[in-house]
This record gives sequence, structure tokens and C-alpha cells, in this order.
Amino acid sequence: MQSSLPLTTLGPLPGVGRRSTTSQLDSFGVTKTVGARTSDAAFKRLLELEAACRSAKLGAQVRAVLEFERLFRQCPFPLVVNTGFLKLTELFRSSPNGLRYFLLQTFFRLRPYLDRVLSDSELARRVLAVLGMTDPLARILALRTLGCLAPRLRNRLDVQHAVLRRMSSTHPIEAAAAIHAADQLCQYSPTFPKTLWLTLVHLINDQRTPDVAKCRLIYILRHMHSDPVLAEPARKLCGRWLNRPTHSELALYVLKTAVHLAAHTLVDVDELVDRLFGYLHPAAIQTVPPLWRREALVCLIQLIPRATRHPVRHLWWLGESIRTVRSDPQSVRLAFRALDKWLGRPDLPALTPSEIPRWWTLIDHCEAWVVVPSSVLPTDVGKGGAVSKLPDHASPLRAAATLMTLYRTTPVVAPAPVPVDRAARTLRRLATLLVELLRAEHTAARRRAIREAFGHLDRLGELTTPDVRATVVSDLIGAYERVPTGVRLEFDAKVFRLARHLETLPAYATAADLWLARNSAQVPAAHRLQVAAHVLLAEHSAAMHSCTDEDDNRERVCHLAFRALLDSMPRDGDVYLVAYRSLRVLAQAGYWRPVDDLLALLNTAQVESPAVALWRTALGHVQGAEILLLPDTASSPSSSAPTPASATLLTYHAEISRALAALHAMESLGHPRRFQIWFLECHRDLRELCRRALFHLQVPADVGATAAVVADTYALGVVTEDLYRLIHRLVCLRRGFPALDATAHQVLATYHLVATMLVYQLCHRARSECDYNKGSPRIETVADPAVVAYYRSILDAEPRAEITTVANSTEGDSMEVDGDGDPDLKAAVSELPADPESPLRHSQRGSADRLAYKLARLLPFDLQAETPPSDAVLCEALELVGTSSLQLPPYWFNSPQLFDLELSADAKTTVHGAPLMAQRDQLYTVKLEGFLQSTDGVAQPTPGPVTQFTAIEILSVVSVQPTLDMTDLDLMANLYQHFLGAEQVPPIPGAISSPALHRFAIHQGAFRGELLITLPMHLPTDADRVVHVHVCCALTNEAACRPYLTNTALTLPIQMEPPTSIAH
Repeated sequence: MQSSLPLTTLGPLPGVGRRSTTSQLDSFGVTKTVGARTSDAAFKRLLELEAACRSAKLGAQVRAVLEFERLFRQCPFPLVVNTGFLKLTELFRSSPNGLRYFLLQTFFRLRPYLDRVLSDSELARRVLAVLGMTDPLARILALRTLGCLAPRLRNRLDVQHAVLRRMSSTHPIEAAAAIHAADQLCQYSPTFPKTLWLTLVHLINDQRTPDVAKCRLIYILRHMHSDPVLAEPARKLCGRWLNRPTHSELALYVLKTAVHLAAHTLVDVDELVDRLFGYLHPAAIQTVPPLWRREALVCLIQLIPRATRHPVRHLWWLGESIRTVRSDPQSVRLAFRALDKWLGRPDLPALTPSEIPRWWTLIDHCEAWVVVPSSVLPTDVGKGGAVSKLPDHASPLRAAATLMTLYRTTPVVAPAPVPVDRAARTLRRLATLLVELLRAEHTAARRRAIREAFGHLDRLGELTTPDVRATVVSDLIGAYERVPTGVRLEFDAKVFRLARHLETLPAYATAADLWLARNSAQVPAAHRLQVAAHVLLAEHSAAMHSCTDEDDNRERVCHLAFRALLDSMPRDGDVYLVAYRSLRVLAQAGYWRPVDDLLALLNTAQVESPAVALWRTALGHVQGAEILLLPDTASSPSSSAPTPASATLLTYHAEISRALAALHAMESLGHPRRFQIWFLECHRDLRELCRRALFHLQVPADVGATAAVVADTYALGVVTEDLYRLIHRLVCLRRGFPALDATAHQVLATYHLVATMLVYQLCHRARSECDYNKGSPRIETVADPAVVAYYRSILDAEPRAEITTVANSTEGDSMEVDGDGDPDLKAAVSELPADPESPLRHSQRGSADRLAYKLARLLPFDLQAETPPSDAVLCEALELVGTSSLQLPPYWFNSPQLFDLELSADAKTTVHGAPLMAQRDQLYTVKLEGFLQSTDGVAQPTPGPVTQFTAIEILSVVSVQPTLDMTDLDLMANLYQHFLGAEQVPPIPGAISSPALHRFAIHQGAFRGELLITLPMHLPTDADRVVHVHVCCALTNEAACRPYLTNTALTLPIQMEPPTSIAH
């Protein structure tokens, strides 16, 4: 067993940049705290930015203005956003035009936060002040600003009339800015189109209106579909312009406007579809301009799903467009998208025998695009083997997506099966194209194309045979030499994920093992290490998928090969980074022997982030504890006597306690690890209870096997009571973390069942032997129906079968692995495989099921049986549970939740002029505000599941305890049920006031409100001078009609003073 080094020996990781974890300097030289997400810190930052905006240097002002976007992204509290917008608009009113231009850009980027602005009248007043100036450039910037602020100022009449007046301006640029503002107001306001209609028609029919302005004016008509009274005249106006035989820009805008109106009103859809397909007729290829063909395809993509007639000739015309416009890749891609829309209809007609050959011809036209064009072949090879000239990659990928639809649709429209041979040929071509894409210069667009290509390979592989899929995976591994060295690690991770999706992990393991043996001298050490780790995972997954128990001999052989590989590697920064990533993956799979070697390697390195060092230390202690439970003949010869289970479990308890200490230290650095801590605590307590029960049940060796030994029944009763508490905590874990993946739910449900079975058997034994007159505890057991049903499903299943989880999973299984607070490691670890359908991901679930399966056949789940289980059977069951391998679900390695709930509170007394020290029996007002933002495991927040929550319920309670543990959190969940109408629940320990429930509405992820807190008159003891107001939150989903208890809680300490005689 490899011992972990002290934390003081862990230093920075080579190759990873250093950064401060506490404070840093901003662009103005002001020290600010990194990660401060409270309203107080945000207002302090606002004052700093406001002072910088008053600088005499324009550059400093511009930098301060651009800093507002970062501030709003980090702290989008409603009051902070409202104050920031007021400061920006005031700066817009009093600044020169040069700074107003950068303010306009800032307003455009801050549009997602406009819904949190409260003072829309002040915004309008300050911008309209600029619109009344004599400077035309200032008026143009003000009109553009009104267009950016239109989502918030859409219903203000003064803004609407100001825009209407400027639309008739003789200055062409000012008129264009006014038209843009009017277009934005029409998009968000339901009443402005009616106000604008007369002015709009007048300007369109006016001969003095320039054609450029008339195009923009006609395009505003697309918003008239919201009013049925205006939709009909707008449609007729567009119809009159469409009858003019011209291909001008104005006619094109009229066509786009008519299509938009038809798509929303569903009037004249079929006629417009026929007109648009007329531009794609083979006879019109030479007469219709390419721009009109492209715009016709864009309009067809919008109208085809809404049309009622779909003649088959339209399908052949799209195929001819794909064949004849090879010189225009953009038109080809649009034609593929239109073809997807046509094939996506639910009422596809059956083709006649004469039309089936044209169907295969259409497939041939599409397959002709899934090749490596001449422009894709490397012509200018740069440094590292990367092609500097970017090829056209979008058209072949778009063709591959269309071909998948064509292959699946073939049995519907033609009496023929899915063309497996064609799908296999396309799969091989796409793999060749993927390798060529990797050789090109890696830009953001190219990386998206590579992800898209891997997705097409995954979906196309489902249509082919296993042999073809294995051949493609082997070919991709054989192409490693042609991939630039800078992207080989990412490419190997994607190939491994593809092999798992296509269920070709044995082929991956064989090909990768041969590739390592053939190229071990030329391949960089980091790449060899990652491929070797993936081979281990492939072998591990194959073993878990093919047999009931893990093949220990195969694991040991792979472990020795892995150790030999590590011994031959040089030590550099890239190797350490890949070793850390491999450590996370192998530990997640429960592959602890290679983890032992990786820990030995990493302990000789220097790690930059303290959180990473603590996380490694925690994994080292978990690994050390698990090695004690795994059979290891290399370290423990077979001739030696086996170690007693009670002694092994005692050492296990000590190692897991050290791991928990490291996790607690991570929380002190600001990285939430509440689920990880509570999960490990439950495992540690379960094994500790098994050890205690074994201590009281085991027969001493000098007594003899046949001697009747009476165990300490009272002590076993105490163990049973502790098992009850452990079951309660397991239930709390499942209730308190609704974003758990299905595997984590399954593992928790299995251990809930295991603990329940042990409780039932211990209670059965106590009822038969316990003398209640001697003070032994009487324990009543109530069978949980869900647990009983789960038990019966395990009895009816095979040992390796995957049992459906009892708990309902509220979120998906796909969760990215976080980087432990290190921004450099987040990007590196984000490529870790985490897929819901792979056998490797379910290995933890399978191991937990096998434990329950063995225990269910050892202990009968029948409390009505007359004969209790013997002590020998109970000892065997306890030893089985205690020495079973710990299964860490993937969620244990991931972010603690799918969203962040940030709270900020300011407690102020309602008595004006009251001192800062609080007095007893006083009414307090706590102003609370917060926001929700979803996270995908990286630093940037992304829109996601937070929009499903419509309200937040705040439960407040005053207690003398400074923190709430897991049991108290579960009691808070019970209190929610109590407020919803359930029965009375026990009070929270340490609470000195009745809990109160408050409900606030959530709008665009933000909320604000006030809590009224009554401080107690009498404290439990005179020593208690500080009380704590605990605020816990539950998110309400109206669709599910139940609250989602969150992990976020806020604690406000209040210093109490003795009561005075003055009445408040």
C-alpha cells in the first residue's frame, strides 16, 4: 500500500500556470477577492468601476465600462444589475460620443440581464436626453441604444413616439438607426406594430424613400403576424410586390417577409413552397442568381414542415440541386438541410416501382459528398504536421447526417431493408475524413466539426455490423501516427468514448495494445500513459460485462504491465497531468491497483492547486483503505494467516477518516464537497457497525465451535439503533441531492436495502433472545414497501442483471467531471469519459447489485420466521458487507450539483436607529436576494435546467448551533412536507424558535424578498450569546409539483444583548 505524502510536500505542478486563489489585481490596480459572490462585494466593485469611469483617460474609462459585463456575470443580483445599468446610462448621458460607442457595445452584451432592471423609467429618461441633442451622431448612438434596451423599454410610450419621429429623418444614417430601433420594439412589444402601421405603409409607398431603407421597412412587416388585423394587409402588400418579375434586393426582402408571415399565419404556405421550388427547378439553374437559390433553400427549411402538399418531384429537384451546385458549398449544405426537413415528415409516401431507382440515385448523389475533396488533402504542411490551409469540411459532414436519415427511411418508402453495405462504406469514408480533419489547423470551427464527425460515426455505427464497427475503431487507432502530436490525447479520448458507444471495447483494447507495443519508442510518454489507462478500462469493462465476479488474475496481469510502463516513463509536466486524469478515471471505475502506482508517481510531482493536492490525498486514503479489502497475493502470501475482518475494518475506518479530513479541508477552500463527505461517512459508518456487530457475535477461539456462547444482546441492540440512524442518513442523501445521476441513486438504494436487511435480522435475533426485563432496548421494525419491492426484484434477477433504481432520477446521467477548482485542470479533465449507456459506467451499479444479490440469498427477508438466523450466518453476512469493495458512483467525482444557488442577505432591525448589537425579543428584517445559474463543470455558466424552477421556498429557523449537519438537513426536508400538509415532525435540535416558510417567485433565475425573524427572549444557557439564523432553500417545479431541496444554506450569526426595559 502506497502511503500518501504530507500536504506540506505538495508543490506546484510543472507546466501549469500559477494563480492566486485569494486575491488578484484588476486592470486598475485595485486588489479584489477572486470568487466573491455577495452583494456587498459587488457593490464595492461597482464603486470602484464608477470611480474608474470618471478618469480623465479615455482608455481607463473604456476598460471600466467593459468590466461591467464580468461583474454582472459573476454577481447577477437584481439590485446589482439595476444599479449597474443606472450608472451606465448616466455615463451614456454625460459622456462624449467616443465613450458612448463602447457603452453601446456593452449594452448589447448585457441584454440577457435586462429583465432584472427595476428602474426602466430612469433608463428611458437618460437615453432620451441624448436623443434630444442637436448632434446627429449622438442621436444615432441613442437610437441604437434604445434598440438594445428594447426588451425592457418596449411598452414605454415616450420611447415609441421618439422612435416614430426619427424614422422620417432626412439624415440617412439616423433614419436607419430609427428603423432598427422600431424593428426591435416590434419584436418585443405587442402594441407597437399597430402604432407603427400607418407610418410604415406611408414610408414604403413614398417614392422619396431610398431602396435601402425600403428593404428594412418592408422587413419590419414580418412582425405583423402577432395582430390578426394587421397580418392580412401585410400579407397582401407583400403579394403585390412578389408579382413583379425582378431579382432585385428589394424583391428578395419581400419574399423573406412573405415567408415569415406565412410560417406564423399558415396562410398561402403551399403556394409559397411551389414558388420557392420553382427557383430550384433544373430548367431555372442558369437563370436564377445563386443568392436567390440560397435564400429559397433557407425559406424552404422554414416552410416545408408547415406545408400540406409534398409532391415527390420536389424531392428529385432537391437531389438535382445537390448534384449541380457543387461549386457553391453553402447552397449544398442548405439543400441537405431542406432534404432532412422533407424526409422528417410523418406522412412519407410509398414510392412507385418506377420511382425507386431515382431514390437510389438520390442516395448516390449524397454519398458522393462523403469523400475527402482535393481541397482537403494536405497541400501546405506546417509545424507539427498540421495543414495550414483550412479545407471545406461542413458539406461532407452535412451529407453524412442526411445519409443517416435516408438509410433509416429506406424501409418506409421502398420495399427494401436498411442498406447495411452502403452504411458501412459511408462509415469508412467518414473515418478517413475525420483523420484528415485532425491534420488541419485546429480552430473553434474545426473542433466543432470533429465533435460532429464523431457523433456521425456513433450514429452510423448503429446501422452496421459489429465487425465493421470494430474495423473502424481499429483503423482510427492505427491512424494515430498521422494525427498531430498536439491533439493526440484529445483524439484518443474521443476514440475510446466512441468504442464504448459502439460496444467495441475488446477491439479497442486489442488494437491499442498492439499499437503501444509497436510504437512505444516513438510515442510521447503522456500519450502512452493515457492509452494504457484506456486499455485497462477496456479490459475492466469487458470483465464486468462478461462475468459475474471480477477476474482478479487478469487485473493483476494488467497491473504489472501498467507498472512496467510507468517505470519506463520520463517525468515531465505532461505526464503528471495525464496521470492525474487517469487517476480520476481509474478510481471512478474501482480499479485501485493501478491507482496505487499513479499515486506513487504523483506524490513525486508538484501540484499547483491546493484543492487538487487535497483531492489526491483523499483518493490516496480511499485507495489505501480499499487495498486492505481487495485480495492481493503479491503483498500477502497465501501461506500467511488471514487477517481478521474486525482488524481490517478498524484500519479501514482510520484511512477513511483521513480521507474525510482532506475533503473537509477542500470545503474550507471554498469547493463544495458535501455529498462526497456524507457519502463516505455512510460507508465508513456501515463498515464500523459491521465491525462492532462482529465483535459481539464472533465465538472466541479457545471456547470451541460447539460451545453455546451468549452474545452481548444489549450491545447488538445499540448497533441496531445505529443502523436505523444510518438508514435515515441514506434516505437523506437521496432526498437532499435531487440532481444525482441514476448510478448514484442505484448505489444508495442498494446500501439502503443492505442496511435494512441487517436491521431486520438483528431485530429478529433480539426478539428471540433478549430479556426485556433487564433493560435491553426493544426495537420495532416497519417494512418499507419500496425496499421490499426492491428486495423481491433482486431475488428474481440474475447476479449480473442491472436493477432499475427505486428512486426517481431528476436529472440526466451526463455530468462533466470538474477540475477541483483549478482552471487549467478543468479543461483537461473535462474530456473524461462519462456516458450513461456504457458498461463501464454501470460497473459500480453491478457491483452493488451483486452484493445485495449474495446477501439476499444468505439472509431470508422474512420477519415472521420462527427460527432466527444463527450467529455464524450473521457473522458471514456482516463480513460480506464489511469487506465488500467500496463503489464510488460517478457523481462522487463530479460537480456537487447541476446549478449554483447564490444567496446574499443583509439583516437589519426594523427599529430606526437601533444599535448594531441585537436585543432579545426583537423583530428583524432579513433582506434576501439570490440567483440561479446552471453549470456544466467549467467556469462559464450556461443556460440550462434553471429555467424549469418558478419559485423558491425559504425555510428559516433560529438556532444556537452554528452549522446544520446531514440529519438536520433531512429534518428540514421533513419540515417542508409538514408545511405542505404532512404530519407533525420532530423539531430541529438546537432550534429556539418555530420555523417559518417563505415563498418568492423566480424570474429568469433571480429572486429577492424579505424575511421577518423574531429573536428569542430566553436563551438555553447564559453562555449562549450568539444565535444563528439558518436559511435553507427548496426550488419549486410547477410541472413536478414538488420541491427540490438544494444544498445551499445561509447562516447569519447575530450577537445577542440582554433584554432591556424599553419596549420596541
